[in-house]
Amino acid sequence: MGSAFWHGSHTYDGYSFDNNMIAVISYIAHQASVAYLPKSSILTELSPTPRKKSAIDVTDDLVLMFSQKNVTEWAEVLDTADIPHDYFITFAAIASTGFSLVMPFTYCTIIISALVKFIIPEDDANFIIYKYLPRLGLAVRGITLTADEKADIVHKAGGVLMKILYAFVWQEFFVPLPFLYTSLPLHIGAWAA
Repeated sequence: MGSAFWHGSHTYDGYSFDNNMIAVISYIAHQASVAYLPKSSILTELSPTPRKKSAIDVTDDLVLMFSQKNVTEWAEVLDTADIPHDYFITFAAIASTGFSLVMPFTYCTIIISALVKFIIPEDDANFIIYKYLPRLGLAVRGITLTADEKADIVHKAGGVLMKILYAFVWQEFFVPLPFLYTSLPLHIGAWAA
């Protein structure tokens, strides 16, 4: 919806929907992925201090916005929603949680720390490395999964990762890797969708 609104209207409201709806949806997914872990603002809300609303509450506000707010106010509602607007941190947290369930936590920490230093802004990387991962380690230390449960997580995460990577290649920004635009990767991307 957000992308269609942006490309169809070329307005600031459309731009706000295009970017902020990704943040809202990824925040909902993150909160669902940690729903059964001990509650903390760092783990649940990706913030050192508690947020005013959960991702579901923010979503409820957005649904009501369509019927209760003037169109000229929509971007403000989205822009001021109490969510992590930089969705790279949300995706990093989701990946961290997934990795923590399928491998020893020491390996998870090493891999995620290296990836976030390379991929996301420094402040967000530092939050993931020095705040999120230590809390996550404590939260998951008693969780044990069977090999089949781990394989299921890896299989589902692989499908999600492929879709997200292709979304970033084609929708978010230009990735200067020419091989991605050859026949085989294009067919893989089309198959993954």
